[in-house]
Amino acid sequence: MNKKMCGTDIDLKLGVCALEGCKECNVFTLTIGPMSFRLDGDTLNELVAMLRQCTSSNQYEETLVDSFSAYRTNSIGKH
Repeated sequence: MNKKMCGTDIDLKLGVCALEGCKECNVFTLTIGPMSFRLDGDTLNELVAMLRQCTSSNQYEETLVDSFSAYRTNSIGKH
């Protein structure tokens, strides 16, 4: 019995973010800080396309964090 083991052919890391996955299995793990998300290839492609659109938008002229300033914890009262 000769079963091929799934391998990691994508292994990217930058700061607190990482992306690992297998192109053959079409399964990927996106890690952002303490959270991990298991994605299929189509979902990962949609995420990448969305991030690319963001970089070409007017919002990107400022930092992305600044574009979400309405959602900062300082603007929300404590519970």
